[in-house]
Amino acid sequence: MSLVYGSDAKLSRIRLNMMGNTDKEYMGGIRYIVSEYFSLSTHYDSDMGYGGGFTITY
Repeated sequence: MSLVYGSDAKLSRIRLNMMGNTDKEYMGGIRYIVSEYFSLSTHYDSDMGYGGGFTITY
């Protein structure tokens, strides 16, 4: 059960991630949690470019 109501409920489903290292490589991404077991994501990696997908959590 969630204690978050209204528009805050949508924001609580978003996760951001960032990474960088000394080799001047970096990555940034965003994940939106659709349900308890399923989420959609997209990210950008300095070496690989743009990517996207879904995650199944068990």
